[in-house]
Amino acid sequence: MTATDNFERTANTPQAWELSSRELWTAAQILKDRRLVVDNSAALKDGDPVPPELTVRPVEMMLRGFALENLLKALWVKQKNPIVSGNKYIGVTGAGDHDLVQLADAVGLPTGPESRDVLKRLSAFITFVGRYPIPAHAQRGLGVWWRTPLDDETLNAISQNLQDKLA
Repeated sequence: MTATDNFERTANTPQAWELSSRELWTAAQILKDRRLVVDNSAALKDGDPVPPELTVRPVEMMLRGFALENLLKALWVKQKNPIVSGNKYIGVTGAGDHDLVQLADAVGLPTGPESRDVLKRLSAFITFVGRYPIPAHAQRGLGVWWRTPLDDETLNAISQNLQDKLA
């Protein structure tokens, strides 16, 4: 088997995307656990230095977003849609790679308004909040926030729904 054969076979195997998702989710969970330990013990006052652990939330959310993106791509591939063809990445038809709402629609994942809102905001963490100080366009930077625990619960429910569909 050649490297190009392996590339296409791996890319079009749902389990490869699921494994990547688990790795990303685990990394995000490690950051979250450490952040919460410090957050629960810190009694910061104005002017106090912020512990580094309290600055990782955007990266944590970026990793969760990438984990969910991988689950969506796993479902796409499980539905017998190629993500690589002719040894070239073609992605998910009709969806941008980091647009979780479009990816959810492409795989037929039912989402209500609350889930779509969480997916839209999580996409912002993937595309810039977890990586860059600014978005590519000024308008995309407005309204990015995360409500805990409500948004976490919604995200976990979406993730569980995808995992159930992949089982």
